[in-house]
Amino acid sequence: MGTLGFFVFFLVLVNFNANAVLEFDKYVNILQNTDGVSQKCLDQINSLDLETKVKMFDASSKLIYPGMLHTYPVDMGIYDECIALDITKNSTRTLGKHCVFVGTNLSIPTNAVDLLKHSNNVVAKAANVNGFQKIFEIAASYCVPDQCSEKDLDILFKQYEQGGVVTFNFTKATCSTKETGKELDAWDFGFILTPALAMMYLSTITLMRRIGGGPIYDKNVNAFVTSCRKNALSFFFYYQNYYNYDDLCMTQTWYLSADMQMFWLSPIILLPTAYFVTKKYKAVMLSLISFSIFTVILPMIIKFIYQDYKNDYDTHSRLCNYIIGFTFGVFMRENIDKPFIFKKNKYLKNFLLWCIALGSMYVLVYLNGWIYIGNGTYAGKTVIESLMRPIWCLGLTWIVYSCFHGYGGVVNWILTRPILQFGSRLSYCMYLMHGSVIAHNVMMFRQKEIFSDWREFYLWCGYLIVTLMVALVWSLAFESPIIILEKVIFGASGKKKEHPTPPAKKTIQA
Repeated sequence: MGTLGFFVFFLVLVNFNANAVLEFDKYVNILQNTDGVSQKCLDQINSLDLETKVKMFDASSKLIYPGMLHTYPVDMGIYDECIALDITKNSTRTLGKHCVFVGTNLSIPTNAVDLLKHSNNVVAKAANVNGFQKIFEIAASYCVPDQCSEKDLDILFKQYEQGGVVTFNFTKATCSTKETGKELDAWDFGFILTPALAMMYLSTITLMRRIGGGPIYDKNVNAFVTSCRKNALSFFFYYQNYYNYDDLCMTQTWYLSADMQMFWLSPIILLPTAYFVTKKYKAVMLSLISFSIFTVILPMIIKFIYQDYKNDYDTHSRLCNYIIGFTFGVFMRENIDKPFIFKKNKYLKNFLLWCIALGSMYVLVYLNGWIYIGNGTYAGKTVIESLMRPIWCLGLTWIVYSCFHGYGGVVNWILTRPILQFGSRLSYCMYLMHGSVIAHNVMMFRQKEIFSDWREFYLWCGYLIVTLMVALVWSLAFESPIIILEKVIFGASGKKKEHPTPPAKKTIQA
C-alpha cells in the first residue's frame, strides 16, 4: 500500500472513531515531550516520520479497548507489527520496541461504578472497594523506538498521567525487539551433558529464549532461567519441593523430588516387609494398611494445626499414594495364583465396584476443580484434599486387580493395545517435557485468548501430539542411550546363561 493509500485508509479509520484521533494526538505529544530524554532516544524520535508514528500508534494499546469489562484487563497491542518496524533515516536506524507495562492508580469515575458491577472480570472487583475512586491495575503495551530506556519512557509518559488518573510503572516493563534474546553468555556452555532431566534443565536455561517471541515471552523465559539457575542444587539433588517450593525450577518436576525422596525412604518399609511377609503375611498386611491410614490422616492434622501452611508440593501429603500402591503390590504378589476375590455373583459385584470406582474418580475430578477456584471453607477443603488421593488410588487398585483377573472388559482391551506400549516407553520423557511445551505456547500469545471447552480440548490435542514428538526425540537422544550404557556397565546386556535341558523322564512300563 502506497503512502497516499495508507493515509486515505487512516483518515477513514479515524473518522469512523473520533476517539482514535484523540488517542493519536496524545501519542504524538508523548513523542514530542523530550526534556530529559537520552540523546540516542531523542535522535530516533526526531528521525520518525508520520507514517512510522502511525504504525507505532497502531501497534500500541489504547486506554479503552474492546472487551475491557468482560476479560482480564490486559491488552498486548500488536506485537508482530511493532517488532517488524526497522527504519533507517539520516543514518539513524530505529527498531520498533514492544513494551508491556503495568498501569496503576487508574481511577474509575463514579458514574462507571454501576457499569463495572455488571462486568464479568477482575475489574469488577474494583467496584466493591469503598471510596470515591476505585483503583486497580491494568496491563497494556506501547510501541516505542528501541533506544528509549525505561527511564526515557517514564519521562515521555509523564504528561499521560493526567492528574493522577493513570500512573504507568515502566520499571516493571518487559520490552523486546526483533533482535532480543540473540546474545549468548557463559552459562550456555557451562554444563556437562547428562540424561533427560539434565538436558531439559540445560535447554530451559539456554535454548528456550531463542525458539520463540512475543510481548510476554522474554519476561517469562527470564523468570524460568533465573529460577533454574538460582535453584540448580535443589533441582539436581531432589529437594526443591521443600526448599524452594514457591519458586520451582520447571514446576512439573516437583514430583521428581517427591518421588525420589519416597524412593530413599522406601527401604524402611521394604526390608521388614520382605523379611516377614512369607512368615507373617496377615500381620504385615495389617501393619501396611494401618500405616496407609496414618499417612492419610497425617497431612490433614498438619494442615489443621498450621493453617498458614502453603506448600502444595510436599512429599508427606503424597505418602499415602506410595504406601497404598506398595500395599497393593504386596497383596498382588502374595496372591498372584489365587482366583478372583468373588465367587458368587462375581459379574454383578465386579460391575458395581467398577461403577463405584469410576464414579468416585469422576467426582474427585469435579471436586478438584471446585476447590481450585476457591470454593468451600478451609476445613472442608482440607478434608477433601486429604481424602482425594487415597480414594483415587483405591479406584486405580480395583481397576488393576479386575483387569489382571480378566474382568476389565473394554478398559482392559484398551490398556493392552500394542500402541500403548509405545506410549508407556515415552511416558517419562512426556512427563518431563509437557510443561515446557505448554509454557512455550502460552508465552507466545500475542493477544488475549477467549476460554471455551472446545478450544481447551483442541489445545489439549495439540499439546499431546507435540509432547509425543518432543518426547520421542528426547527418549532416543538422552534416555535410551543411558539405559543401554547402564546395561553394558552392569553386565545386563551380556548373553543369557544357557541352562542345560533337563533329561527326559523315563517311562517305566509294567
